[in-house]
Amino acid sequence: MKFKKVLFMLGLGLLSSTAVAQDKDYSGAELFTNETQMYGKYEARMMMATGSGLVSSMFLYHNDSYKGDPEPWVEVDIEILGKAPGKFQSNIITGNAAKQITSEKHHDLPGNANEGYHTYGMEWTPNYVAWFIDGVQVRKTMTDSNDTKNQVAALIREQGLRFNLWSSEVTSWVGEWNDAILPVHQYINWVKVYTYTPGAGENGSDFTLAWTDDFDTFDDSRWGAGNWTFDKNRVTMSPDNVNVQDGTLILSLTKAGQEGFTGVVPVDTDNTAIRKSKSVNSVGASYPEYLSTFDLIGRYKGEKKR
Repeated sequence: MKFKKVLFMLGLGLLSSTAVAQDKDYSGAELFTNETQMYGKYEARMMMATGSGLVSSMFLYHNDSYKGDPEPWVEVDIEILGKAPGKFQSNIITGNAAKQITSEKHHDLPGNANEGYHTYGMEWTPNYVAWFIDGVQVRKTMTDSNDTKNQVAALIREQGLRFNLWSSEVTSWVGEWNDAILPVHQYINWVKVYTYTPGAGENGSDFTLAWTDDFDTFDDSRWGAGNWTFDKNRVTMSPDNVNVQDGTLILSLTKAGQEGFTGVVPVDTDNTAIRKSKSVNSVGASYPEYLSTFDLIGRYKGEKKR
C-alpha cells in the first residue's frame, strides 16, 4: 500500500497509543473541515453506507484529543452501524485518550440509511447537545437535567466537522465483515455550518449560517481528506476515496488498490436543484500534495486559496 504512516488520532472510542504502522487490505475515507469552532449547528444531507462491519458517520472532533493528558477527548457523533441500516447511533465522547466516557443511544430512521437521503443535524452549545433527523429532534442532552455523566460541560475545546467511512474490527459493535459488499459509498449532497450566536440568529434563534457547501467542486480551502488509520480499524483512509461528482461529495470504502468512484450518484428526490453532470474530482488525483503536506494531526498545511 502507498500509505505507511499511521496517525494516532481519531479512534471514535477505539484509539490506542500503541498502534503501529501497517499495510491494510482496504481503503476508507475521511473528510474534515480545516477550521474549527467553539459551539455551533451542523447539518448534512446524506445517503449513508450500510453493510455488516461498516461505520458511516458525521461527527465533531477536537483535533488534539488523541494526545492524552492533559488534553481532553472532545467528540460528538452520528454513526450508522452497517448491521443496523434503519437506525443511527448518537454519542458524546469525553474523558481522555486513556479513559473515555461515552453515552451511546440508538434512534430509528425514517427508512434505511442507504435507501434515501436524510438531513442529519447536531447542535452544540454550552448548555446542551442535540441530534436531529430530517429536522426532528431525537435526543437532547442538557447540562442541568439528563447529563448524568457531565459530558456537555466537558466539551471544552473547539471542534471541527468530520465525516468518515471505515470498517471496525469490533464485531460485537458493527457485525461480521464480508468484503463481498465492496465497494460501498456514503453520499453527501450538501453541508451547512452555523456559528453560535445566542438570540441573534434568524428569527431570534441561537445560530447564524456561516457557510453552505453544495459540492459543485472540492474546496481545498475548506476541506481536507485523511490519509491515516487507527487501532481496530481494518482500513487506511485514502484521499483517492474522497470524490466530487454531480454536485455530491462521495466517500468510498474499497479494496486497497481499487480506490476511487466510477458509479452513478443516487438522485436526492427532495433536492429541486437540477445539476449538470460533472466528471469525478478526486482529492487524491487532483491534490497529490496531500500525501506529503499533512502534519501529524492530519491538518492540511498547504497554501490555502482564499
